[in-house]
Amino acid sequence: MDYTKYISAELYVLIPLLYVIGAFIKNSRISDWKIPIILGVTGIALAGLWIFSTNTIHGTQQVLSMIFASITQGVMCAAASVYTDNLYKQLKEKKDEQADKSDSSADTAVG
Repeated sequence: MDYTKYISAELYVLIPLLYVIGAFIKNSRISDWKIPIILGVTGIALAGLWIFSTNTIHGTQQVLSMIFASITQGVMCAAASVYTDNLYKQLKEKKDEQADKSDSSADTAVG
């Protein structure tokens, strides 16, 4: 999925930031299933902070649009962060499996 079509360029910085926050949370006592929820809420709050601080409010319709943008942008950034983490884990597992295969085939050839 090409996230660049959906995430504002100014908010790309949230992806690695949320990744780091997730890594810190992972090393805490918080359950793993709560991490995406925490990252989603944090992403929404940070996106909202940026959106509301860079725009002038001219009415209820604009406030509602900014809230919607905050939610969608925050969720997309959190999703990209979680996706990045899972992709990294999968690539690491594949590399470890390939190393194990080459080690076991070397053992078989020697034995």
